[in-house]
Amino acid sequence: MEWGKKAYQLMKRLKTAFDADNILNPDVIITENGNLFVENIKAMLPTDGIIDKCIECGYCEVN
Repeated sequence: MEWGKKAYQLMKRLKTAFDADNILNPDVIITENGNLFVENIKAMLPTDGIIDKCIECGYCEVN
């Protein structure tokens, strides 16, 4: 939804062209699994009020 249907279809075609066996990062960004966002959820143990809000977006990693 972020890129739009045309761009997503183009990305799927490129992924298939360069990785026909789907061995490079399978189901990371391009996937047919509509439930992937609720599968394999990582449980995080509580540590501190500030850290517990982390969603692991990667924004702070460069800092």
